[in-house]
Amino acid sequence: MLSISFFLLLGIPFLNGFGPVPFTVDISLGQEDTSWISAAAHNNMGSYLASGDFNGDGVQDLLTGTSEGPQYTEVYVYCGRRTIPHFIDFQSVQPDVMLIEGDLGDSMGYSVAAGDVNGDGFDDIIIGAPFGCGPNNDCSTMLEAGEVYIIYGSPSLPKQIDLRTQNPDVIIYGPGPLRDMGLDIKTADTNNDGIEDLLISSWEKFAPFRSLLYIVYGSKSLPPVTDLAIPGTASVIYGPADVATNLFVIGTGDFNGDGFTDIFLGSPSPTLPS
Repeated sequence: MLSISFFLLLGIPFLNGFGPVPFTVDISLGQEDTSWISAAAHNNMGSYLASGDFNGDGVQDLLTGTSEGPQYTEVYVYCGRRTIPHFIDFQSVQPDVMLIEGDLGDSMGYSVAAGDVNGDGFDDIIIGAPFGCGPNNDCSTMLEAGEVYIIYGSPSLPKQIDLRTQNPDVIIYGPGPLRDMGLDIKTADTNNDGIEDLLISSWEKFAPFRSLLYIVYGSKSLPPVTDLAIPGTASVIYGPADVATNLFVIGTGDFNGDGFTDIFLGSPSPTLPS
């Protein structure tokens, strides 16, 4: 059974230089430029997408994950190219890079992001695993602490990175159990040092049920392991103490025109003041 995971519409050119051409696309009629088809049904491929130039060839690449299923989840990189097939079926086509989950049940690929967090000129592959059990995979004490992995961009990325036997370039551990660190991830240069930073959402699944945002600052010398349980490893923004408020959708942009990146947090299920 095929599982259509997402569709791609290529950019629309300007008409005579005066503005975009109005258009209508009906995907049910196959009018998209390309469709990506998951290798297995119901594995949530396409729930999170990101793009970045991971191999430095000047063309954006696509990044997506499969966050559910009975087997180890996977994250795929499909490198951009001048000619893209109308259908890409991952049941028969191998991605340019495939990452395999290190520990079963971590939901690696629940969130993905791209950005140059080490300042080397290549966008990096950033992957959330919000149900990871922290250092040593100790689920008895660090259940669902959450983990984030960084694979540095390179012109010679390997075809497969198996986190069961290989380490990512950087791993970030959540600060404690039941935090689900890595529910959403974005990159932005929040401190104007020229290097993108990591914005990572989390949720405390215990009283007072707060959502949190961690900012891990990018650097040309990021440590291979960052444990957010250690004070001073990240800036933290605390959400309100309310079980019905989920501040885990992150957006960024310079909204007041002062030259600094601003952060906004979406609240899909807010409790309104009485």
